Amino acid sequence: MNRRGGLRLAAVGAALVMMLTACGSDSGDGTASDSKSDDAAVQVTLALAVQSGCPFCISIQRGAESAAKDLGVDLTVVSPKTADTAGQIQQLNGLLANNPDVLVLQPFDPAALLPVVKHFADKGTPTITVDSDLSDPSARLGLISSDNEAGGKFAAEQLAERIGEKGKVLYLGYKPGLAGTDARRKGFEEQIKTYPSIEYLGAQYSADDQSVTAGQVSAALRANPDLAGIFAGAEAHAIGAAAAIREAHAQDRVSVVAFDGAPDEVQALKDNSLDLLVVQKAYEMGQLAIKQAVAYAKDGTKPDGDTYPDYVAVTRDNLAEADVRKYLYPAE
Repeated sequence: MNRRGGLRLAAVGAALVMMLTACGSDSGDGTASDSKSDDAAVQVTLALAVQSGCPFCISIQRGAESAAKDLGVDLTVVSPKTADTAGQIQQLNGLLANNPDVLVLQPFDPAALLPVVKHFADKGTPTITVDSDLSDPSARLGLISSDNEAGGKFAAEQLAERIGEKGKVLYLGYKPGLAGTDARRKGFEEQIKTYPSIEYLGAQYSADDQSVTAGQVSAALRANPDLAGIFAGAEAHAIGAAAAIREAHAQDRVSVVAFDGAPDEVQALKDNSLDLLVVQKAYEMGQLAIKQAVAYAKDGTKPDGDTYPDYVAVTRDNLAEADVRKYLYPAE
């Protein structure tokens, strides 16, 4: 492997940019690699950029910090104000000058980030994607993500159970075109349509705008007084839906199953405006991203296929359990 004067690892995410630089590395068997002495310190700098106020991304960051601590590396964290595609590409172009050995990336746009990843590959830097994938998976080394289609199916099963497998249901999501959320919606739609007494009203999109989502749910409640259930595909949609449910005093007649485990979602679960959270193991994703990238950078060990951490189903009944709470996303 071309060390380029030391080990460098960069990671960029949907709010995630991480760059690790090490002067040496331990082989793990008591001998140091690259002719370093046995007690050679591994000095790693991690520049981790996460979207401000994104609990999911903060959880990934915490997991990455945990793994870096276990590996004996130092971290520096920065947080950009925005997480738009153009801004992410600009950040990546800046990182390219540092010649990272591995790039860990959560692409905002699967197609728009593909040429950037290929440019990194041309420079000798492979990519591991986290949470979401590229439009051409062959361009990256590996993927660490929830199985979003399976998660959508699980959400449909949970919602169907809560409404007695009958009634009208609605899906709320980001927008078409993002692989992860598209798969989540696909899984939900396929599974919910297996229940003959459930009427699927279709999908409504609002990007990440909670107020737009709240307006959509309020309109749906007016148009469908018998609306029985909602699947909120991400945090913003969950919070918007919960607000509309509370305003309409519909907690006892409309069941809401939501993705993610942000603090506001947990509060909505407590006040009965959400019924179940399908929580991704974001913390574990951050840990695995660093471990896999460092393993590849040290000795060329490739990820053993794509990695799909499972989900945690969080309800009011199990919310206080330690094995559940550890997966909830932090506020900061």
